[in-house]
Amino acid sequence: MFLCLKMAVNYHSNTEKIAQMLRNAHNPEVCKIRKDFFDAEFSFLKSRIQWKNVLVAWSGLWHDAFVLAEYNKYVTGIELIQNFVKEANENLKKTNYKNISFIYWDFLNYTCPDKYFDAVVLNMWTIGNFDDKESVIKSLFRMWKKLYFGFWIPEVKDISFRLQMYNEEKNFRDVNFEIDWTTIREKNSWLESNCTKTEEIQNIVHNIWAKVKLYPVFKSFVVAEVF
Repeated sequence: MFLCLKMAVNYHSNTEKIAQMLRNAHNPEVCKIRKDFFDAEFSFLKSRIQWKNVLVAWSGLWHDAFVLAEYNKYVTGIELIQNFVKEANENLKKTNYKNISFIYWDFLNYTCPDKYFDAVVLNMWTIGNFDDKESVIKSLFRMWKKLYFGFWIPEVKDISFRLQMYNEEKNFRDVNFEIDWTTIREKNSWLESNCTKTEEIQNIVHNIWAKVKLYPVFKSFVVAEVF
């Protein structure tokens, strides 16, 4: 998504803007480019995670959890924003899914001694927007077999593509973007889309005594599998 949660940002003050952007992003009538992105994302996840107990960290409004539930045993979503959990549960009631639950919690402080997960997925693929990536990766990886998260690598040739995708997603009249190399920012808010070098991810994973495989999924978007 075109949003970031830096440790210094007040995530709660922008909840409705974020919620509307999430709704837009998952509406193929609004965001045709993002649909292709999601198709690639979900195809990759299905190839790697099936019939597992899955944790979706920062689960948003519901979207990734609903897709993962189609071919996994159970999906637990953790979300920092209580209104998002409420909306996710309201939408869950409209479905026939019996293998999903959404929890209001900060995944950085989440412990689950009575629950075992085979894999964790960082929803919204925003590892590149965290100031302290190592703490996030370490927190997510500490009690699961495998961790998946995605990031944009710095490819100048994809800037115009990403900008077009974010313009669709915003769907607002007051869009005002600026570009700094491969970072795209909205001038009137804290929203930005950052890139991360593969070497940085590899070094972080090495520091936590784990291994990583990197998979190109969609243009310059890469998914890391930490194990």
